[in-house]
Amino acid sequence: MKRSPKDYRDMFLALQPLGSAWTKRLSSRWARLWEASGEGLSRVEEEVLRLAREANPLYADASLEDWEAVTGLPDECSREGESRDTRRAAVVAKLQRPGGQSIDFFLKFLGPFGDKVEIQEGYPPFQASVSLAYDRLWECATGAMDDGNGGTVVDWYRGWSFVWTIIRTNHGSRRFRAGRERAGDPLVIWYLNKDGTDPNIECRINQLKPAHTQVVFDYRVDNEG
Repeated sequence: MKRSPKDYRDMFLALQPLGSAWTKRLSSRWARLWEASGEGLSRVEEEVLRLAREANPLYADASLEDWEAVTGLPDECSREGESRDTRRAAVVAKLQRPGGQSIDFFLKFLGPFGDKVEIQEGYPPFQASVSLAYDRLWECATGAMDDGNGGTVVDWYRGWSFVWTIIRTNHGSRRFRAGRERAGDPLVIWYLNKDGTDPNIECRINQLKPAHTQVVFDYRVDNEG
């Protein structure tokens, strides 16, 4: 807990020598002098505590550039003029990346960037009595395959078996929030692309995805959020 200037004043007065020349009256000029000196020490202590908190990159501010140097950022996926919040999210995402290419891995990777994220994979064909009106057909049969029992089965999936979708909801803008942004940050950050896409995220996902797959990015805005 940070000490106040008055706390430092009281410590100074308690440590001074005994005697009538060393007054301890809080209304004296001597006490006010020590309280004024305590203001500087209190600010130093506050800065030390803040920097100690920034040992966790989730709270990096003054040390953000140092964390970026450690993680090799900015990189080819970074954009000029990114907010400190976006840069911090990129640092956290890179540090907590354990390696892998599962759905769980990508959900954890996208977590620091905010927004609600879902991942969808597998595009089965339209089936009578199973599919509903207006369902997509995804009819991309590419030929016959051996079913392993001497028969054949139509290969419906070869065209879409390597396609998966990332759905991000609430994408489009980021509003200033006390405790997250700082003085000087804009009140609203609108993503740069007029079509509502986020090239930063798309670049990073395409760096990490299995090389033989294709990712579809689906951006959705929750107007009630």
